[in-house]
Amino acid sequence: MGINFNKVLFTISLLSFFLVLLNIFKITAILGIAPTSLLGLLLFFTFIFSTIFLLIFLPTYPLFFVIFKEKDFNSLEKLSLTIVVNLSFYILTAYIGHIFGIPITAFFFFFTLLISYFSIIAYILIKEYRSGIYSFFRSKNLSKKRDYENLSLFNYLKKLIPSNGILLIIFLILICIFNAVRFQYFFGSDPWLHSYISKRIVKMNRLPLKEYYGSVGLPIFGAVIHFFSGVDFLLIPKFFIFYTIPLSALIFYNILMRIFKNQNLAFFGVFILEFSGLGFAYMMYQYWPAHLVLIQTLTIFFLLYVRLQKFMKIERPTKKEVFSGMTFFYSLISIIFITAILTHVLTSIIMLLCFIWILLIYFVKDFRRGFDFLLLCCLFVIFLLFLYFGLSAEHFYFFDSIDISSFSLIILLAAIGIGIAGALLVWRLQNSINFTTGRFTKTIKGEEYPYYKTIEDKVIFPLALSIITVLTVLYFIGNVLVFNLPITSILTGIEIMLFITFAIWGIILFQKKPRGKPTIIWGIFFGFFFLAVFIVDILTINRNYWARIFFMTPPLVVIGFISYIYKLIKTKSMREKRTKFFIIFLIGFSLCTTYFHECEIDPYVSLTKRQVGGAEWYSEHTSDKNVIITEFGLQYMFMYYDYPYNEKDENIDGQDTHYYMDTRKNDLFQPDEHVNDGENELQELKEEKGTDVIITLDDQYYYNKDMDTFQYVDKEKQEEYYELEYLNRIYNARSRDGMENNPIYWVI
Repeated sequence: MGINFNKVLFTISLLSFFLVLLNIFKITAILGIAPTSLLGLLLFFTFIFSTIFLLIFLPTYPLFFVIFKEKDFNSLEKLSLTIVVNLSFYILTAYIGHIFGIPITAFFFFFTLLISYFSIIAYILIKEYRSGIYSFFRSKNLSKKRDYENLSLFNYLKKLIPSNGILLIIFLILICIFNAVRFQYFFGSDPWLHSYISKRIVKMNRLPLKEYYGSVGLPIFGAVIHFFSGVDFLLIPKFFIFYTIPLSALIFYNILMRIFKNQNLAFFGVFILEFSGLGFAYMMYQYWPAHLVLIQTLTIFFLLYVRLQKFMKIERPTKKEVFSGMTFFYSLISIIFITAILTHVLTSIIMLLCFIWILLIYFVKDFRRGFDFLLLCCLFVIFLLFLYFGLSAEHFYFFDSIDISSFSLIILLAAIGIGIAGALLVWRLQNSINFTTGRFTKTIKGEEYPYYKTIEDKVIFPLALSIITVLTVLYFIGNVLVFNLPITSILTGIEIMLFITFAIWGIILFQKKPRGKPTIIWGIFFGFFFLAVFIVDILTINRNYWARIFFMTPPLVVIGFISYIYKLIKTKSMREKRTKFFIIFLIGFSLCTTYFHECEIDPYVSLTKRQVGGAEWYSEHTSDKNVIITEFGLQYMFMYYDYPYNEKDENIDGQDTHYYMDTRKNDLFQPDEHVNDGENELQELKEEKGTDVIITLDDQYYYNKDMDTFQYVDKEKQEEYYELEYLNRIYNARSRDGMENNPIYWVI
């Protein structure tokens, strides 16, 4: 008899359910076990590992590994789908429970998970009983000793993950550890908001849909982690990277394997995506809803691409082929997309529009090949219904700040122009789709379209060299005159431009393969969309939104770069020393640049214990609703500590805890701004609100106006605070070197 993995997973599931239930009942407190004792620590880590198992495998692993095991997915693809659908399960059940007025408690999630899992198991057992074939709990009969030896777990994993894959896993773990230990708390201030919402869910047992535009998918997942494991709310953002980076790497690996059918290229692509300065790693190590949605939408792309690949053959697909597996795929895509909207609607709709654009081209070419376009249109209608009923609609608040009347003529002309250009582009792209094979090989060898090879030899490499030269010159000239940027910024800019240059060329070449055509259609969408958002940012004097679009492009950029490497392999150019040197140089340069740039930005985005201690101290020593003038984002920290969770009043929002004023709207950190036309604005504010006014001074703070991301209060102005008669310092922390950090001033 051999190992039955279903039986092993089922046994671990039962054990995990039991341990998590003990934690929910607070068994350590009942038995009087000290959390810091050896037994307490052992139980704590046992609860954590049980929670990890439940979140990764339950309730849907039997769906993908047993019920639908015959689907055209390998083990790693099934694993990624299991994890993502499980994530969607927790988000969806929380919203459904909230709608029906069910308290969102630990027992709600626990028993919902328990019932769902055992319902699936019961379905499997009933189906086996009716068929007379029992395999779920029965070990496989192995007649040969050699077969038994080959079925060992070690050999299975060795076959599944080769040595270079193991090295990649070790590298990813090291990245996770690096990002976990380099921040005392976590990256930026946004995690305070989502931790606060998670804490509200846990303490009040309701979804605070007035917070974060009603999109609380990430806080729901954080609440589940806390419910099951007991991990502190502030530790979840710090270590959440151990979830996002491995999962995103797994999904992207599956996508690359489907596109290139080469395991080494897939490993290489994941390696570049997760460490380079393209911005994907930046998304993954932040506790942002957008990074979860990017993972979810990449999963949707994977499912759509698997379907589309079946329709890329020369023979037109039959109706049977089009409808085969439709219910399975459409159900998964719909569930994942709906929960993505409930997590971060902006990222969800942008990625959906991208997929709609891709499938539109194929639908126009042949409605059978692009039949999934109709599904995406239905998902867009669901998005509109969400907006109509006000769910996540507030995420589009930025449209309120744009005076459309000022640009009405421009918008009308642009709409007409975009409509005409879009129609022509659709016609051109659908005509360029060709399902014959062999065109890629002929193109890269110069047998067809010889100008491609000429462009590569005479344009691409000189262009890459020019990028390095021009950006270096601009850095030294512009840095002296205007920007005052660190050198790591220009090096990162060079790194990004090099990757993008070769990525664009790789996508242009790889489109000659039928399975490469969707990538160039994807790239065209992002190119025009990025340009449109950039123009809007210029017209509205806002430079935020283009960066958000850019952070969605790294997967496409890496696919393009790997396409170019694929071309080098096919033409045997990788054997040339100069090619090897260039690739090694680019990867080494990217590694070093990314590392030093990450270290450079740490002081700008990381909160110290002294900073957090100030907010915690203030919250412990006041119960009044005061005016707090602070850096943008730090109000979330006060909300986390000051919110009256025990009152369980759903009408109280986080912004109601104090009157918050951030430095983006009114820069009162600068002493010169305190007095305007002879009137002291701080004292006027105190009289107007009838309460105390507090300033949490910081030497560097988020500003985001004109060309400045940050502003600074120099040492002289900080010393000037001591001499201001209308201010009294009530809190100050000193670092080990004696420097003062983040004092809190009270307006007299």
